[in-house]
Amino acid sequence: MELDGKKIVNNIYSKAKELDIKIGDIEKEVPVSLGYFSRFLKEDNRSLPSLESLYVAASKLNVTIDFLLSCNYSDMNEEELLVQEKLSIMVLNTTNEKYRWIEVREKDFSAPIHASKDNVFHANHPLAKLYPHYDAFGDTDYVVQDYYSYFLEDTLLLDGSIFSMKLDSGTFYISRVIQESEYNHEKITFYEFYIVMKIANVQKIYKIVNACVKDKFYGILEELYKTCVLKSQEFKLELFARNALENIK
Repeated sequence: MELDGKKIVNNIYSKAKELDIKIGDIEKEVPVSLGYFSRFLKEDNRSLPSLESLYVAASKLNVTIDFLLSCNYSDMNEEELLVQEKLSIMVLNTTNEKYRWIEVREKDFSAPIHASKDNVFHANHPLAKLYPHYDAFGDTDYVVQDYYSYFLEDTLLLDGSIFSMKLDSGTFYISRVIQESEYNHEKITFYEFYIVMKIANVQKIYKIVNACVKDKFYGILEELYKTCVLKSQEFKLELFARNALENIK
């Protein structure tokens, strides 16, 4: 990803204006001289703000550094801003463990989600299906992971795990999938993010966003997914196991 100092600082200015935060207050906290950020808005600018200044700005504006680097905040409409902001908050809350994503196991994602008739998605598709691929000798050499995309209405290849997180509003899902072109066999990576809600005792699937590398939400979805992967790999004890160990004197 090619970084653009002017776009980065425009994101800082736009978000600061929304939150009624003075740019000078951010500059004082870095600390840098007043007017530091404005120099990056010049037409002939080819440099980037320092990592320290981006870290302070992101913290003050309650967004991730990736938000400042990759989005084009000033060109987003109201709904795009909402999605970008909430995804950024999810990254922060996942990092500080306020949110805990669960790696979805095979037994959970193999069962179909039953959508109602008025849902915009096809009903009764599982999140993914695993089945063995056999070599010429009849031995299993790898596992195929078919994933049904409710966005593209097509079967793709699941790349890694599916993660879910339950909040009062419903259960959020994020996954990384690969679509292979039938013509040139080009492989395109997508991140998909949606929510399953139970309404009138029927589970309904609502898409939020999917994005490949050329799309505006790709960067923040990639950061959220990688944060989920990182957190899933951390060593953690169950509460009762921890309590039992602490009772050992």
